[in-house]
Amino acid sequence: MSGGFTGDNDEIFAFVGTDDPAVVAAAGAGIDMTAATFAFSMIVNNTGMDFGQVACSPNSLVPVAGDCNPFNGGTGDGLADIAGGGSIKGGAGLGNGAFGRSDFDFNVAPIPEPGSLALVGLALAGLGALGRRAKKA
Repeated sequence: MSGGFTGDNDEIFAFVGTDDPAVVAAAGAGIDMTAATFAFSMIVNNTGMDFGQVACSPNSLVPVAGDCNPFNGGTGDGLADIAGGGSIKGGAGLGNGAFGRSDFDFNVAPIPEPGSLALVGLALAGLGALGRRAKKA
């Protein structure tokens, strides 16, 4: 799966902190160097799964639910295909060209397959039948 910008008014990638790899590389492993929030559209879905949209706010830029991109004049619907955020921490001690440690969460909304929904429906029908049977007894 790949995500990015396709023109949805809720799309955003914003960060607060340094974007200088040398500064990040010199900082200790536990030091937060950059915090980010993002909302993307799904560009390529080669997972074989169907996805719905997820709420992309509140986030670090939008503290209450609503438009995810505060820079677009309030024209978003508060939904995106992929949303999340995270941080980049210092990279002291890393090698092989790595300059920082990252911890990001990506949120997506898989749509259940019809077979799974049928099983859930069958289970609920069975519970309903058991409930009626118990009331009659």
